[in-house]
Amino acid sequence: MKIGFVTENYYPTVGGIQEHVQSLAAWHLAHGHDYRIITGMPAVSQWRGPRDDERVLRVGKARRYGVMGTFTQATLGPGIALRLAGILRREKFDVLHLHNPADFGIQLLAHCMFSGPIVGTWHTTFKQTTSRKILAPYYRWVLKKMDALIGVSDLAVDTMRRFADLPYKVIPNGVDVAAFTAGKPLPQFKDGARNIVYLGRLEPRNGPDLLLEAMPAIVAAIPNARLIIAGSGPNGTADYERLVPPSVKDKVVFVGSVWEERANLLASGDVFVVPARRGGTFSILVLEGLAAGLPVVSTPFVDVHHRGSHWAPVIFTRDFTPSAIAERIIEGLSEDQTARIAHGKEVVAEYDWARVSPRVHEAYQEAIDGHRS
Repeated sequence: MKIGFVTENYYPTVGGIQEHVQSLAAWHLAHGHDYRIITGMPAVSQWRGPRDDERVLRVGKARRYGVMGTFTQATLGPGIALRLAGILRREKFDVLHLHNPADFGIQLLAHCMFSGPIVGTWHTTFKQTTSRKILAPYYRWVLKKMDALIGVSDLAVDTMRRFADLPYKVIPNGVDVAAFTAGKPLPQFKDGARNIVYLGRLEPRNGPDLLLEAMPAIVAAIPNARLIIAGSGPNGTADYERLVPPSVKDKVVFVGSVWEERANLLASGDVFVVPARRGGTFSILVLEGLAAGLPVVSTPFVDVHHRGSHWAPVIFTRDFTPSAIAERIIEGLSEDQTARIAHGKEVVAEYDWARVSPRVHEAYQEAIDGHRS
Protein backbone atom coordinates (compact mmCIF):
# COMPACT_ATOMS: atom_id res chain seq x y z
CA MET A 1 0.00 0.00 0.00
CA LYS A 2 1.21 3.51 -0.79
CA ILE A 3 -0.17 6.23 1.50
CA GLY A 4 -0.13 9.97 1.02
CA PHE A 5 -0.23 11.83 4.34
CA VAL A 6 -1.50 15.37 3.76
CA THR A 7 -0.97 17.74 6.68
CA GLU A 8 -0.34 21.40 7.32
CA ASN A 9 1.26 20.50 10.66
CA TYR A 10 4.64 18.86 10.26
CA TYR A 11 8.21 19.41 11.32
CA PRO A 12 10.19 21.67 11.76
CA THR A 13 7.31 22.85 13.98
CA VAL A 14 6.42 20.53 16.85
CA GLY A 15 3.08 19.31 18.14
CA GLY A 16 0.74 16.38 18.46
CA ILE A 17 -0.26 16.13 14.79
CA GLN A 18 3.38 16.17 13.70
CA GLU A 19 4.13 13.31 16.07
CA HIS A 20 1.02 11.43 14.95
CA VAL A 21 1.88 11.61 11.24
CA GLN A 22 5.55 10.73 11.70
CA SER A 23 4.75 7.74 13.93
CA LEU A 24 2.09 6.34 11.58
CA ALA A 25 4.42 6.76 8.62
CA ALA A 26 7.28 4.98 10.41
CA TRP A 27 5.06 2.04 11.39
CA HIS A 28 3.82 1.58 7.83
CA LEU A 29 7.32 1.71 6.38
CA ALA A 30 8.50 -0.89 8.90
CA HIS A 31 5.62 -3.15 7.83
CA GLY A 32 6.37 -3.12 4.12
CA HIS A 33 4.29 -0.16 2.94
CA ASP A 34 5.40 3.10 1.37
CA TYR A 35 4.34 6.69 2.01
CA ARG A 36 4.87 10.32 1.20
CA ILE A 37 4.21 13.22 3.57
CA ILE A 38 2.81 16.21 1.69
CA THR A 39 3.13 19.47 3.58
CA GLY A 40 4.26 23.09 3.38
CA MET A 41 7.41 24.79 4.63
CA PRO A 42 6.85 27.17 7.57
CA ALA A 43 9.30 29.92 8.44
CA VAL A 44 11.13 28.91 11.63
CA SER A 45 14.23 30.11 13.44
CA GLN A 46 15.14 26.61 14.64
CA TRP A 47 14.47 23.21 13.10
CA ARG A 48 12.92 20.66 15.45
CA GLY A 49 12.16 17.06 14.57
CA PRO A 50 13.51 14.69 11.92
CA ARG A 51 15.14 16.13 8.84
CA ASP A 52 13.39 15.66 5.50
CA ASP A 53 14.16 12.68 3.33
CA GLU A 54 12.86 11.76 -0.12
CA ARG A 55 9.48 10.82 1.35
CA VAL A 56 8.71 14.35 2.60
CA LEU A 57 7.35 16.52 -0.21
CA ARG A 58 7.16 20.27 0.43
CA VAL A 59 4.75 21.97 -1.94
CA GLY A 60 5.46 25.58 -1.00
CA LYS A 61 5.64 28.23 1.68
CA ALA A 62 3.26 27.84 4.62
CA ARG A 63 1.87 31.01 6.14
CA ARG A 64 1.17 31.13 9.87
CA TYR A 65 -2.08 32.39 11.34
CA GLY A 66 -3.74 32.35 14.74
CA VAL A 67 -6.81 30.26 15.53
CA MET A 68 -8.55 29.29 18.80
CA GLY A 69 -5.77 30.65 20.99
CA THR A 70 -2.93 28.92 19.17
CA PHE A 71 -1.40 29.09 15.72
CA THR A 72 -1.27 26.90 12.65
CA GLN A 73 -0.36 27.39 9.01
CA ALA A 74 -1.88 27.16 5.55
CA THR A 75 -0.15 26.45 2.25
CA LEU A 76 -2.12 27.99 -0.62
CA GLY A 77 -1.47 29.53 -4.03
CA PRO A 78 -1.62 28.76 -7.76
CA GLY A 79 1.90 27.33 -7.89
CA ILE A 80 1.15 25.13 -4.90
CA ALA A 81 -1.94 23.69 -6.58
CA LEU A 82 0.13 22.81 -9.66
CA ARG A 83 2.83 21.14 -7.57
CA LEU A 84 0.27 19.16 -5.59
CA ALA A 85 -1.46 18.03 -8.78
CA GLY A 86 1.90 16.84 -10.12
CA ILE A 87 2.62 14.88 -6.92
CA LEU A 88 -0.78 13.17 -6.98
CA ARG A 89 -0.36 12.27 -10.65
CA ARG A 90 3.21 10.99 -10.21
CA GLU A 91 2.96 9.11 -6.91
CA LYS A 92 -0.24 7.15 -7.65
CA PHE A 93 -1.32 6.76 -4.02
CA ASP A 94 -3.59 3.93 -2.99
CA VAL A 95 -5.09 6.16 -0.32
CA LEU A 96 -4.76 9.73 0.97
CA HIS A 97 -4.84 10.38 4.71
CA LEU A 98 -5.83 13.98 5.43
CA HIS A 99 -5.19 15.36 8.92
CA ASN A 100 -7.74 17.92 10.08
CA PRO A 101 -9.36 17.56 6.66
CA ALA A 102 -11.56 20.66 6.99
CA ASP A 103 -8.62 23.04 7.49
CA PHE A 104 -8.00 25.45 4.66
CA GLY A 105 -4.79 24.72 2.82
CA ILE A 106 -3.42 21.71 1.01
CA GLN A 107 -6.11 19.47 2.53
CA LEU A 108 -8.75 21.47 0.66
CA LEU A 109 -6.75 21.24 -2.57
CA ALA A 110 -6.34 17.49 -2.12
CA HIS A 111 -10.11 17.11 -1.69
CA CYS A 112 -10.65 18.69 -5.06
CA MET A 113 -7.85 16.92 -6.95
CA PHE A 114 -7.75 13.33 -5.73
CA SER A 115 -10.30 10.84 -7.07
CA GLY A 116 -9.13 7.85 -5.04
CA PRO A 117 -9.92 6.71 -1.47
CA ILE A 118 -9.58 9.39 1.22
CA VAL A 119 -9.32 8.90 4.99
CA GLY A 120 -9.67 11.89 7.29
CA THR A 121 -8.51 12.19 10.90
CA TRP A 122 -10.11 14.93 13.00
CA HIS A 123 -7.79 16.12 15.78
CA THR A 124 -9.63 19.17 17.11
CA THR A 125 -12.78 20.44 18.80
CA PHE A 126 -14.37 23.87 18.83
CA LYS A 127 -17.45 25.68 20.09
CA GLN A 128 -20.48 26.11 17.87
CA THR A 129 -20.10 29.80 17.04
CA THR A 130 -21.87 31.89 14.40
CA SER A 131 -18.91 31.54 12.05
CA ARG A 132 -18.95 27.76 12.47
CA LYS A 133 -22.66 27.68 11.61
CA ILE A 134 -21.97 29.67 8.47
CA LEU A 135 -19.28 27.14 7.53
CA ALA A 136 -21.54 24.14 8.26
CA PRO A 137 -22.20 23.33 4.56
CA TYR A 138 -18.46 23.26 3.93
CA TYR A 139 -17.85 20.93 6.89
CA ARG A 140 -20.62 18.61 5.66
CA TRP A 141 -19.09 18.51 2.20
CA VAL A 142 -15.66 17.66 3.63
CA LEU A 143 -16.96 14.91 5.89
CA LYS A 144 -19.18 13.28 3.26
CA LYS A 145 -16.30 13.15 0.78
CA MET A 146 -14.28 10.91 3.11
CA ASP A 147 -14.26 7.15 2.55
CA ALA A 148 -13.37 6.68 6.24
CA LEU A 149 -13.50 9.14 9.12
CA ILE A 150 -11.41 8.91 12.29
CA GLY A 151 -11.65 11.00 15.43
CA VAL A 152 -8.80 10.81 17.93
CA SER A 153 -11.33 10.89 20.78
CA ASP A 154 -15.06 10.87 21.50
CA LEU A 155 -14.86 14.65 21.75
CA ALA A 156 -13.46 14.89 18.21
CA VAL A 157 -16.25 12.63 16.93
CA ASP A 158 -18.90 14.68 18.74
CA THR A 159 -17.56 17.77 16.99
CA MET A 160 -17.91 16.11 13.58
CA ARG A 161 -21.43 14.90 14.39
CA ARG A 162 -22.62 18.51 14.60
CA PHE A 163 -22.32 18.63 10.83
CA ALA A 164 -22.95 15.08 9.58
CA ASP A 165 -24.03 11.86 11.29
CA LEU A 166 -21.70 9.39 9.60
CA PRO A 167 -19.97 6.13 10.65
CA TYR A 168 -16.98 7.53 12.52
CA LYS A 169 -14.19 5.53 14.11
CA VAL A 170 -12.49 6.55 17.34
CA ILE A 171 -8.81 5.68 17.03
CA PRO A 172 -6.70 7.46 19.65
CA ASN A 173 -3.34 9.12 19.37
CA GLY A 174 -0.40 6.95 20.28
CA VAL A 175 2.98 7.15 21.93
CA ASP A 176 6.32 5.41 21.50
CA VAL A 177 6.32 3.78 24.93
CA ALA A 178 9.80 2.26 24.58
CA ALA A 179 11.37 5.61 23.68
CA PHE A 180 9.96 7.40 26.72
CA THR A 181 10.67 4.50 29.06
CA ALA A 182 14.32 4.61 27.97
CA GLY A 183 14.87 8.27 28.87
CA LYS A 184 17.91 9.16 31.00
CA PRO A 185 17.98 12.11 33.44
CA LEU A 186 19.86 15.13 32.11
CA PRO A 187 23.05 15.77 34.15
CA GLN A 188 22.24 19.45 34.79
CA PHE A 189 19.07 18.47 36.65
CA LYS A 190 20.58 15.70 38.82
CA ASP A 191 21.36 17.96 41.78
CA GLY A 192 18.75 16.81 44.28
CA ALA A 193 16.03 19.30 43.33
CA ARG A 194 12.43 18.12 42.95
CA ASN A 195 11.74 18.83 39.30
CA ILE A 196 8.34 19.89 37.98
CA VAL A 197 8.24 19.58 34.18
CA TYR A 198 6.09 21.59 31.76
CA LEU A 199 6.25 20.68 28.06
CA GLY A 200 4.30 22.53 25.38
CA ARG A 201 3.84 25.70 23.43
CA LEU A 202 4.08 28.88 25.46
CA GLU A 203 0.64 30.33 24.85
CA PRO A 204 -2.27 31.33 27.10
CA ARG A 205 -4.49 28.34 26.36
CA ASN A 206 -1.80 25.97 27.68
CA GLY A 207 -1.61 27.81 31.00
CA PRO A 208 2.14 28.18 31.64
CA ASP A 209 1.38 31.50 33.36
CA LEU A 210 -0.87 29.67 35.85
CA LEU A 211 1.99 27.35 36.67
CA LEU A 212 4.37 30.26 37.20
CA GLU A 213 1.84 31.90 39.55
CA ALA A 214 1.63 28.62 41.48
CA MET A 215 5.37 28.39 42.08
CA PRO A 216 5.69 30.58 45.24
CA ALA A 217 3.16 28.36 47.07
CA ILE A 218 4.90 25.22 45.83
CA VAL A 219 8.33 26.43 46.94
CA ALA A 220 6.94 27.47 50.33
CA ALA A 221 5.86 23.86 50.89
CA ILE A 222 8.77 22.17 49.09
CA PRO A 223 11.84 24.47 49.21
CA ASN A 224 13.89 22.40 46.76
CA ALA A 225 11.17 22.39 44.08
CA ARG A 226 12.23 23.56 40.62
CA LEU A 227 10.12 24.24 37.54
CA ILE A 228 11.55 23.26 34.14
CA ILE A 229 9.65 24.87 31.26
CA ALA A 230 10.25 23.33 27.85
CA GLY A 231 8.60 25.05 24.94
CA SER A 232 8.52 28.25 22.96
CA GLY A 233 6.01 30.83 21.78
CA PRO A 234 5.86 33.53 19.09
CA ASN A 235 8.54 35.48 20.99
CA GLY A 236 10.52 32.49 22.18
CA THR A 237 10.50 32.31 25.97
CA ALA A 238 10.78 36.07 26.64
CA ASP A 239 7.07 36.72 27.27
CA TYR A 240 6.90 34.11 30.01
CA GLU A 241 10.28 34.80 31.54
CA ARG A 242 8.87 38.22 32.42
CA LEU A 243 6.02 36.54 34.32
CA VAL A 244 8.21 34.62 36.77
CA PRO A 245 7.49 35.87 40.32
CA PRO A 246 10.61 37.55 41.75
CA SER A 247 10.63 35.30 44.82
CA VAL A 248 11.18 32.17 42.67
CA LYS A 249 13.45 33.54 39.93
CA ASP A 250 16.13 30.99 40.83
CA LYS A 251 13.58 28.15 40.86
CA VAL A 252 12.45 28.38 37.23
CA VAL A 253 14.48 27.20 34.23
CA PHE A 254 13.48 27.81 30.60
CA VAL A 255 15.03 25.32 28.17
CA GLY A 256 13.25 26.42 24.97
CA SER A 257 11.67 24.21 22.34
CA VAL A 258 12.61 20.53 22.53
CA TRP A 259 12.06 17.40 20.48
CA GLU A 260 14.87 14.85 20.66
CA GLU A 261 15.42 15.71 24.33
CA ARG A 262 11.84 15.04 25.48
CA ALA A 263 12.37 11.54 26.90
CA ASN A 264 15.48 12.63 28.83
CA LEU A 265 13.76 15.79 30.02
CA LEU A 266 10.82 13.81 31.39
CA ALA A 267 13.21 11.30 32.96
CA SER A 268 14.69 14.27 34.85
CA GLY A 269 11.31 15.12 36.38
CA ASP A 270 9.49 14.15 39.54
CA VAL A 271 6.08 15.31 38.34
CA PHE A 272 4.70 16.34 34.95
CA VAL A 273 2.12 19.14 34.70
CA VAL A 274 -0.47 19.96 32.01
CA PRO A 275 -2.01 23.25 33.30
CA ALA A 276 -4.11 24.05 30.23
CA ARG A 277 -7.07 26.41 30.32
CA ARG A 278 -8.42 24.55 27.33
CA GLY A 279 -6.91 22.29 24.78
CA GLY A 280 -7.46 19.77 22.04
CA THR A 281 -9.41 16.57 22.11
CA PHE A 282 -6.88 14.13 23.51
CA SER A 283 -3.47 15.32 24.87
CA ILE A 284 -0.54 13.25 23.70
CA LEU A 285 1.41 14.98 26.47
CA VAL A 286 -0.44 12.91 29.07
CA LEU A 287 0.63 9.72 27.27
CA GLU A 288 4.24 10.87 27.21
CA GLY A 289 4.23 11.67 30.92
CA LEU A 290 2.71 8.30 31.80
CA ALA A 291 5.13 6.43 29.51
CA ALA A 292 8.05 8.22 31.20
CA GLY A 293 6.87 6.93 34.58
CA LEU A 294 5.84 10.25 36.09
CA PRO A 295 2.78 11.24 38.10
CA VAL A 296 0.81 13.59 35.86
CA VAL A 297 -1.06 16.63 37.22
CA SER A 298 -3.63 18.26 34.94
CA THR A 299 -6.32 20.89 35.03
CA PRO A 300 -9.80 19.59 34.06
CA PHE A 301 -9.67 21.08 30.56
CA VAL A 302 -11.18 17.96 29.00
CA ASP A 303 -14.72 17.30 30.20
CA VAL A 304 -15.06 14.20 32.36
CA HIS A 305 -17.49 12.62 29.86
CA HIS A 306 -14.93 12.86 27.05
CA ARG A 307 -11.82 11.55 28.78
CA GLY A 308 -10.27 8.41 27.38
CA SER A 309 -8.80 5.71 29.60
CA HIS A 310 -5.39 7.42 29.55
CA TRP A 311 -6.79 10.07 31.89
CA ALA A 312 -7.55 7.54 34.65
CA PRO A 313 -4.11 7.77 36.41
CA VAL A 314 -3.99 11.59 36.23
CA ILE A 315 -4.14 13.82 39.34
CA PHE A 316 -6.75 16.47 38.50
CA THR A 317 -6.89 19.94 39.99
CA ARG A 318 -10.25 21.09 41.36
CA ASP A 319 -10.24 24.15 39.08
CA PHE A 320 -7.95 26.32 36.96
CA THR A 321 -6.55 28.57 39.68
CA PRO A 322 -2.84 28.73 40.57
CA SER A 323 -3.69 27.70 44.14
CA ALA A 324 -5.44 24.53 42.94
CA ILE A 325 -2.51 23.70 40.66
CA ALA A 326 -0.03 24.25 43.52
CA GLU A 327 -2.08 22.02 45.82
CA ARG A 328 -1.99 19.05 43.43
CA ILE A 329 1.67 19.47 42.52
CA ILE A 330 2.58 19.48 46.21
CA GLU A 331 0.55 16.29 46.56
CA GLY A 332 2.35 14.76 43.59
CA LEU A 333 5.75 15.57 45.10
CA SER A 334 4.94 14.75 48.73
CA GLU A 335 2.91 11.55 48.60
CA ASP A 336 3.93 8.07 47.47
CA GLN A 337 3.05 7.81 43.78
CA THR A 338 4.25 4.23 43.20
CA ALA A 339 0.77 2.77 42.61
CA ARG A 340 -0.28 5.68 40.38
CA ILE A 341 2.86 5.37 38.26
CA ALA A 342 2.34 1.61 37.87
CA HIS A 343 -1.26 2.23 36.83
CA GLY A 344 -0.07 4.79 34.29
CA LYS A 345 2.38 2.35 32.72
CA GLU A 346 -0.34 -0.29 32.49
CA VAL A 347 -2.77 2.11 30.82
CA VAL A 348 -0.30 3.68 28.40
CA ALA A 349 0.72 0.29 26.99
CA GLU A 350 -2.67 0.22 25.22
CA TYR A 351 -1.71 3.43 23.40
CA ASP A 352 1.61 2.28 22.02
CA TRP A 353 1.87 3.01 18.30
CA ALA A 354 2.45 -0.70 17.75
CA ARG A 355 -1.18 -1.21 18.84
CA VAL A 356 -2.75 1.94 17.44
CA SER A 357 -1.20 1.91 13.94
CA PRO A 358 -2.75 -1.40 12.81
CA ARG A 359 -6.20 0.06 13.54
CA VAL A 360 -5.48 3.01 11.26
CA HIS A 361 -4.21 0.61 8.61
CA GLU A 362 -7.51 -1.27 8.80
CA ALA A 363 -9.30 2.02 8.14
CA TYR A 364 -7.15 2.51 5.02
CA GLN A 365 -8.07 -0.93 3.73
CA GLU A 366 -11.77 -0.38 4.44
CA ALA A 367 -11.61 2.94 2.59
CA ILE A 368 -9.96 1.30 -0.41
CA ASP A 369 -12.42 -1.58 -0.49
CA GLY A 370 -15.42 0.70 -0.02
CA HIS A 371 -14.24 3.13 -2.69
CA ARG A 372 -13.86 0.34 -5.23
CA SER A 373 -17.36 -0.96 -4.55
